[in-house]
Amino acid sequence: IIDKGSSVCDSHKKTKQILDDINYKTMVSFGPRTFGPRHAVENKKKVVIVDGGLPPVLGELNTDHEKEIYSQTNLYALTCHFPWKIEKDIVKKYSDISFEVLSQPLDAKTEEQFNNLIGDNSDLVRKTKERFSLGNKKSILVQIGYSLFNEMNLESNGGWLKLHEYLQANEFISNLLKSLQHSEEHPLVLLDKKVFSKYGDIISESKIDVVALGNLPNIESMALSKAVSLNVSRAMRSVTQFQLSAIGGYGVVSPCPTNYMYEDVSTKAAEKLGMIRSFPFDMNEIGSFLLDYIDSEHYHSTRERRLKSWEAMHSDYNLLERILEIHRK
Repeated sequence: IIDKGSSVCDSHKKTKQILDDINYKTMVSFGPRTFGPRHAVENKKKVVIVDGGLPPVLGELNTDHEKEIYSQTNLYALTCHFPWKIEKDIVKKYSDISFEVLSQPLDAKTEEQFNNLIGDNSDLVRKTKERFSLGNKKSILVQIGYSLFNEMNLESNGGWLKLHEYLQANEFISNLLKSLQHSEEHPLVLLDKKVFSKYGDIISESKIDVVALGNLPNIESMALSKAVSLNVSRAMRSVTQFQLSAIGGYGVVSPCPTNYMYEDVSTKAAEKLGMIRSFPFDMNEIGSFLLDYIDSEHYHSTRERRLKSWEAMHSDYNLLERILEIHRK
């Protein structure tokens, strides 16, 4: 473990001190920061950067996102569970970087878990429905964590969250919960327990049943996402949406915050492929929209499309195979 430095330059220094004592041929760096990759480039080692998004900035040397280092990496792997054909203006912006859209990394154990959840007769999914009393009632799992709603993450408090991103996330959840109250059907809504606590006033006045979720083991979390009627996410390229595609679950996406890591753009691309239905975070009557979408023709058609899309990415654009190919050259 390399401790974070007191500054960006200090982090570069500490990273170099540790890596100088390690003999390696290829570096695989997860995340866009260039502390590790810079050491590999300067020592003429092979380096692959893996992340779910392209670099948020293309900075100068001695920053944590160094354009010069990106341009000298062997590969910047942009993980995605569907064949996203990146738009020309984005490609042009990152023209100096050798990036490819590749599958999410998948180990044998997780792949086995996926296969056990794909079928409609999964024993774990059945038990999950019983545990959360899902029954035949429509159920909505809000797959948005607390980090976007935590004021301590705001830039003004030394965090990474911009004020407009925080406000958009809060408007979205508030709008969702309030609009569901006015729908003719009253679904079961499941969401993070910390988010539940933040919106306790709205929930206490609600006609809908809301369940606060604690941290679940990954396999139980995936089983729940398969068991509910619909998963609501903020990002199409998220791990949540990847898992849904791999196990045959159902979901919708509301890009929120907007203009963040090209999530708006990739969501539209997935929608054109018939894989997802999206909606704006500030949409009126979100609740009615979601309830009407459940069991619709488009809803049912997405399952097979998403399964086939993920299988094709895993087979033809496999991240691990690509990394090994670079390592062996």
